[in-house]
Amino acid sequence: FKRLGIKDYFQDMQGDVIYETLLKLPSHDPECKKAKSIFRKLVNEPQSLDDYTGCKHYEQFIQEGMVPVKSSNIKKYENVSDTRYSCKKSIFKKVTETVSLFDVGPGIDEQKIYRLFGVQPLKCDVIKPSKAPVQHSLNDLFQKEFLEYIPYVYATRIELKSSNEDFKKLKKLNILLCSEASIEYSLEKEKSTTALDEYEYACCDGMPTYICIPESVQSLKVLCKTFDFADSVAEIICTTLGINEEKAFFRDLFLNDKVTRAKKKE
Repeated sequence: FKRLGIKDYFQDMQGDVIYETLLKLPSHDPECKKAKSIFRKLVNEPQSLDDYTGCKHYEQFIQEGMVPVKSSNIKKYENVSDTRYSCKKSIFKKVTETVSLFDVGPGIDEQKIYRLFGVQPLKCDVIKPSKAPVQHSLNDLFQKEFLEYIPYVYATRIELKSSNEDFKKLKKLNILLCSEASIEYSLEKEKSTTALDEYEYACCDGMPTYICIPESVQSLKVLCKTFDFADSVAEIICTTLGINEEKAFFRDLFLNDKVTRAKKKE
């Protein structure tokens, strides 16, 4: 930050100064090395959005600003108007190859991103499987494991006002492991299909949530210790409950053995 002329507490500056800095960021950081951490500082700051927005340079940034994106592992800047954001980590690979996604990290409220930077939420909706998914050989064993896991998730919600609704949502949740799955989806109202990549998932209304697992994985123990799989399960839990903040906790909870889960429950 010092190399860019930005003090350590960048997010504590006045809003006009912050957005003037963001407007100049592409010329000061053309290789996009610092951009993600700078934008992340702002979205992680708990102070009111009104402290940032509404100033002259804010309006200019919304109209003319650029934000960091990551495409094919290349970091670069794109115009705000040409960029989209999704709070989900798991986005179809086919979508990431066709849409410029704001590289600020998953799990942030999409409306907060829109208010701060003018980046529109990604409109990508799963419609249905385009053909019958091929069930993975570990699916039946996973169902037993998942039923043992869910009570630990609910234990973290039981004292909340939403606990009854959360219980109903978790009870209805049905995850199906597939070795092959082709999904029909709409992207910005355009329909398309894609084959799920390894550990990608698709939530279909009124149907199971499908996760694609490599057929080479034949051990439930190995699968349940796989970070990408646990991350997808945790994200499905968060999507089901309508929350963004607890994914890392639910992922670690899934990766833990029963003894460690019991300790966390206490």
